[in-house]
Amino acid sequence: QLPNGYFFNLQVYPPGTVANPTTSVRIVATGRRSATSTEDMRAIETYVRPSNLTDFYRFSDASVSIDAETFGKIYSNANVTHSGTAHADIFAEGSISGNPTLVDGAQAYSNGNFPTSKIKNHPIDFSKFLVSLADIKRAAQVGGVYLNLSGKTGWRIIFDANGTFTAAPCTGSNLQNSPAPTCTPATTYTVPSNGAVYTDVDAIVSGPVNGRVTVGSGQNIVVAGNTGPVTAGDDVLGLVAYSDLWVAAYAPSQLTWTAAVLVQTNTWHSAGSGHGSGSLMTFTGSSATAKGGSFTEYDNRIYGYDPNLQFLSPPWFPAIDDTYTVTFFREVAPPAAGTLEAAI
Repeated sequence: QLPNGYFFNLQVYPPGTVANPTTSVRIVATGRRSATSTEDMRAIETYVRPSNLTDFYRFSDASVSIDAETFGKIYSNANVTHSGTAHADIFAEGSISGNPTLVDGAQAYSNGNFPTSKIKNHPIDFSKFLVSLADIKRAAQVGGVYLNLSGKTGWRIIFDANGTFTAAPCTGSNLQNSPAPTCTPATTYTVPSNGAVYTDVDAIVSGPVNGRVTVGSGQNIVVAGNTGPVTAGDDVLGLVAYSDLWVAAYAPSQLTWTAAVLVQTNTWHSAGSGHGSGSLMTFTGSSATAKGGSFTEYDNRIYGYDPNLQFLSPPWFPAIDDTYTVTFFREVAPPAAGTLEAAI
């Protein structure tokens, strides 16, 4: 009972239970004006989870420059230059320049002046995300797929829509440059149930992903071809690189890829001098990098945010400390009369 005489009850369901099979905490709040009347009872259901890097289309520890249309939230611990159209909020601990066109209710917040309802605790310490790669490596060693072979410089990982992937060791240096490296022999694996695939050397990735998996590399991730989930909202791909993420010089001139990206110490970019006149790269997902980054080797670039990442983050992706996201909120029918008293 509250001091004003109203009564309330909170039912809290942890994630991964029969009453709540999601990854969020489910809360049902029921209120009424007296202890005896149930005629004016109302109930609100909400799902809350720790905020994740994948809540942002673009997250950078350094200044970032964007000259495209963007559809997800952008955050920088430094400055943001945005000369395109933004469909979601822009947050900068420093300045915002470029005169972005803000649509669909998007707002620009500079100099760390953020509403607490948007981002409570900041600046956000990017160094805390470094633990993610160590988590992926341990998980790959104990229940996932750990790719480690002495004398090789990388692994070519090709996903298949049937829920498997092949991995072949590669030789050579600068595996993002043309020609494509020689990688053989290939071994077939099932996408692991714990979602962890790791190698200490470069990982070259392509193909349709059936499952929930994160590929971690102790060096670079190289995107070599079209890749992404088979079924959006059910399958998900994460890519975590210690050094850089590259789109390969030998990637197709019309490239489509969907993933959540975390580059821990440097940035994402494309290799080579260009992918030809009329080349187009379409990226959908989320990208967090220590530095800025761009894909100017493609004549045309489309950047989209995957809203499914708000509900399904890749395995082993880090949360943002002390920041929470409401993923769902609605009014529901109140519990039947007497059930709350019985529960209490």
